[in-house]
Amino acid sequence: MPKPRWYFNLFVTFLLSGLWHGANWTFVVWGALNGFYLISSIATQDLRARIAAATGLMRHPRVYAVWQVAATFALTCLAWVFFRAGSLSDAGHIISHMLVTPTPHQILPDGLRAEGITKLEVVFSGLLIIGLMTAEVISTRVDVVRRFVTQPAWIRWPAYYVLCMSIWLLGVSNEAKAFIYFQF
Repeated sequence: MPKPRWYFNLFVTFLLSGLWHGANWTFVVWGALNGFYLISSIATQDLRARIAAATGLMRHPRVYAVWQVAATFALTCLAWVFFRAGSLSDAGHIISHMLVTPTPHQILPDGLRAEGITKLEVVFSGLLIIGLMTAEVISTRVDVVRRFVTQPAWIRWPAYYVLCMSIWLLGVSNEAKAFIYFQF
């Protein structure tokens, strides 16, 4: 199959997946963005490899991997703005305010505050993410689970406590929110 036709088919598939998630333009844009990301990734693969080699990123595979993960994460988060926004104008407002530095009295962006997310939850989530990323890096060299279960109880039990408190703090609160697919 010729590449243009293949790209077209991929794009239409992602557009349809957007429509499948909901009859709103925000979902269509979400699908289109994901289709565009995939097609761009395939079409620019050789160019990106040449740029990585020319800039020396290929000599540092871990740095290159972190760059790839960060870029994918940023693009995915951008697309998810459209998925969760109520309208295209809402999405535009959110995106236009994403990189605005909050004033000192506004440490949490309005969107997080509107969802009931506290500063403590943001800090705690960040620490957990850093901890999980660290564990993932360490697990490439050491069997983390085996190492953890062989630790004395005074090390394991506080870790269990932190895990349980994480679930409690970051879990569903009294405000019952329906699972996103139950809303369709």
